[in-house]
Amino acid sequence: MKGILQIALDKAGNLVSIYDVKTGIDCDCYCPECKEPLEAKNKNKTSNKTLLPRQKVAHFAHYDGSICLSATETAIHLLAKMVLKETKMLLIPNLFHKEIEIIKARPILFDNVEVEKELESETFKIKPDIILYDYDSSYNEHTGRSKTYKSFNSKDQNVYCPKQLENGKTNESN
Repeated sequence: MKGILQIALDKAGNLVSIYDVKTGIDCDCYCPECKEPLEAKNKNKTSNKTLLPRQKVAHFAHYDGSICLSATETAIHLLAKMVLKETKMLLIPNLFHKEIEIIKARPILFDNVEVEKELESETFKIKPDIILYDYDSSYNEHTGRSKTYKSFNSKDQNVYCPKQLENGKTNESN
């Protein structure tokens, strides 16, 4: 996915906006995909200022001139995980079928969010991008499970696993 890269990583690995860093190589930023140095092309630009004719939008570029086709997608992916971790919320939009509203827009609040946590049992070992814990949701009532969690990985496949309790047993064995 080729796009305009406006989010990068700083030295500490935190996401930063093109509008919050110094211009040029002094931005001290790195590509979220390949981790190579970037330069900020943001001279005299702010997020709320209209561009002049023929003026390019502020963006990051690889210092060596190379191009990472998936850098923008990776930046958005990292940003989505960060937002979910910080807000513990996912906003579900309205869903319509033939002009009939099937689902009303609503937020889903989560009790806890973990990023890149490795899960292991006797039968599998996985490391989902993010785990969204929702202990009292209607989802759990619908499936008949108690205290399960939902895990979503970058391939958009849902993985449902029982939560491990402190005694090492799963809640489904209680």
